[in-house]
Amino acid sequence: MDPLLRINIDRDLNEIAKLIKSYMTKTYINDLTKEVFRCEQQCKGHMSREAQLIEALIPFTPDDKKDILTQVSRLMRYEQVAQAMLPRLIGPLTPPVEGMRQDGLNSDQFIKETIVKVLLFKIMSSIENH
Repeated sequence: MDPLLRINIDRDLNEIAKLIKSYMTKTYINDLTKEVFRCEQQCKGHMSREAQLIEALIPFTPDDKKDILTQVSRLMRYEQVAQAMLPRLIGPLTPPVEGMRQDGLNSDQFIKETIVKVLLFKIMSSIENH
């Protein structure tokens, strides 16, 4: 039999994807998940006034609108946790210099921060759904 006929690209790509996923989970995701959980517990007692107000409004909101406020509250909590974790994950931001955005981030820092936040939001969402 011709050796090329025994090649199963789909199978091999699936195995490679499993190996990468397993490596990423062991190397990053498990530790990040623990840290997110710890940070969430800390942030629960120190919610921003805006988040507290939204939480307080939920019981007085019509049932068909509660989901919206709940989602806004969840996103505010996610943002608070992400902001608390960012300095430890990506290091301190460099001081603003010419050519930086108004928020003090250059484009590389902004991209890095955005990617880390998306990952953290995904982890927090996954924790809540399990």
